[in-house]
Amino acid sequence: MKKLERKCKWWTDEEVEILSEKWGKRSAKDLSRQLGRSIGAIKRKAKDIGMGFRVQNADGISMKMLLSLICGHNASSKDYKRFKQAGLPYFTLKTEQRKFYMVNIDKFWKWAEENQNMIDIAKIEPLTLGKEPEWVSAMRSQRRTEIAKKRWEEYA
Repeated sequence: MKKLERKCKWWTDEEVEILSEKWGKRSAKDLSRQLGRSIGAIKRKAKDIGMGFRVQNADGISMKMLLSLICGHNASSKDYKRFKQAGLPYFTLKTEQRKFYMVNIDKFWKWAEENQNMIDIAKIEPLTLGKEPEWVSAMRSQRRTEIAKKRWEEYA
C-alpha cells in the first residue's frame, strides 16, 4: 500500500503568533502573502485559534457602533459626515466583502476631550468603551444632573 503524502504544511508557533498579532490589523490577503498560505488557510487557522471576525479583533470599535452610542440612535450619513469633518480619528479596515470605518478608543477619548460640545456623555454608560479618562465621569455626572434638573423644572 502506498503511503499518502500530506500536501499541506503544519503551522509553526511563529506563524500562529504572527497571525494572532496581525489578525484584525491586516487583511487576510496580506497575511496569506506574508505567511505563504492560502486565504482560506489563514481564515481557518484564525477561527481554530478563536480569533473571531477581523472586525472584532481590530484595534478599536466600528464608527457605526461608536456613533450609535454617542448619538443614541442608528448613525446616519449626516452623522458620519459631521464627525469626520470635526476630525474624529478613524481608520479603514478592508475585508474581502466590504470596508469598515474603525475608531481607536484611546484616540477617541483624546479627540472627545477637545470636542466635548459634540458629545452627550450622559448617553454613554460608564465603561462601555473600556477604561475612561477621569474627566469623563465628572462630565457625565454634571450632564446627568443638568438633565434631571431640566426634567424637574418641566414638571414643576
